[in-house]
Amino acid sequence: MNKVIGAYGLTFTFCIFVLILIGLLGTAVYYKPLSDTASTVVDIIETHEGLTNSSSNLIHDLDEKLDKIDIVIEEEPLSDEFKRYTVRIESTLTIPVLNLKIPLRTSKVTKRVIY
Repeated sequence: MNKVIGAYGLTFTFCIFVLILIGLLGTAVYYKPLSDTASTVVDIIETHEGLTNSSSNLIHDLDEKLDKIDIVIEEEPLSDEFKRYTVRIESTLTIPVLNLKIPLRTSKVTKRVIY
């Protein structure tokens, strides 16, 4: 009886560690594309000197390719000629075994850009 309880405890502990490890690795693997997307959007905005028609089209195309994420761009006026943009990328990671939803979010800020 003692060996059965020990084996059950060992199996339970092993399964918990495996699920936690899978969850942490999944979060890390899923967070990297979000961070890369935020960096790409910031580069697009800085290259085009703000939200112009061409930069908006590129960001919209990127948003359509990556349908499971939300791109939120907030602008902050610094002076009459310059703005700063904050790019937030949001998504939700779902762990199917536990039916657990983990919100993932990253944000990047541009340097000052001309209107």
